[in-house]
Amino acid sequence: MVTAPLPGRPVLAVTTSGQRWGVWLQGAQATASRVLAGGRGEPRDLLGAVDAVLAELGCTLADLGGFALDVGPGSFTSLRAG
Repeated sequence: MVTAPLPGRPVLAVTTSGQRWGVWLQGAQATASRVLAGGRGEPRDLLGAVDAVLAELGCTLADLGGFALDVGPGSFTSLRAG
């Protein structure tokens, strides 16, 4: 199911389908992002990256108007982590 984000509220995007994972936060006036690189099977701090982009723009999860998630193609474990 796809729904439109709430107008005027930040959107958080997460991709975990490739070797580099990414987290982006698009606010009304600014954008914050983090890229997490690592080899296959190496741990990555996805939640830490989400916290970092939220803090950079002064947002909380409750402030978000929507989420955008990557659905692949990619490895099962990477997509499940996302």
